[in-house]
Amino acid sequence: LYGMAVLDWRRLELELKSAVAVQWGGTASWTAPGPKADELTALTRQLQGWGAPIRPMAAAELEALVPGVVTGPYGAGNFSPDQGTLDPSQALEVLVAAGRRLGVEYRFPCKVAALTSDGRRVTALQTSSGPLEADTVVLAAGAAVPGLAAQVGVKAPIDVASGTLAHSQPFPRVLERVLNGPDGSLKQDPDGRIATGADYRPGASGTDVSQEYGERLLAIAAKTVPALSGARLEKMSLGYVPIPVDTHPIVGFCAAPANLYLALTMSGITMAPLMGRFAASEIIDGLAIEVLKPYRPSRFA
Repeated sequence: LYGMAVLDWRRLELELKSAVAVQWGGTASWTAPGPKADELTALTRQLQGWGAPIRPMAAAELEALVPGVVTGPYGAGNFSPDQGTLDPSQALEVLVAAGRRLGVEYRFPCKVAALTSDGRRVTALQTSSGPLEADTVVLAAGAAVPGLAAQVGVKAPIDVASGTLAHSQPFPRVLERVLNGPDGSLKQDPDGRIATGADYRPGASGTDVSQEYGERLLAIAAKTVPALSGARLEKMSLGYVPIPVDTHPIVGFCAAPANLYLALTMSGITMAPLMGRFAASEIIDGLAIEVLKPYRPSRFA
């Protein structure tokens, strides 16, 4: 499913005539010797067994892919050449504009406080702009989904991980790939801004958005890629990642209310074009997407 989602960004890129700035440079991951190296090697083999375009990566290949990188003690690595990165804010602006051209009406800011139901259907959304009625209600509200869904008797159990990222001011082009190393994750957006964090995987909760911490993150990034030395902090960001308790997406219509559709997944930005296309097919065309069958909300009923 994840592999399909990555490919769907290429479809969307073509549809929007490259207005969404995607950097297709692949993802390089590595770790120091020890148990984590064994885990990374096992993960690489598992993904290869599923048909994912990923390969083991020796230190020499990483140094060729990222000239000047300082790997530190090298235990194991892998490279996913088909992956990429983008600036979510830039992508959002492009998608909102495309939606408006197609007649989509946005209401923002407009806080949804509650869902009301007659037991069979959601009858209205209670919002800061007044009640809203709809034929179908899609909940794609990330970490807020369980609380809203519970108001109408629907279970969507999740864990929530928080994480912070340091974002630099625009910097001359250095990185063409996403790096996941022992000291954290690092990328450079198409506009030159560097984004880096200690870790973005489940369980890596953090809330520090201080300037001191951000400058430390950029300094750590510059130890991994010395060419990034001199990058200046522009801002910090804090995000909350919803992780379904079984780590699988929660997608599809509920048994009751029958017009409520959930769209909740950990890798929300990666999955967005694919899930949007699938949801539209199920809601508008009445199709049942077979690949989504294991991920229905009914498994928590």
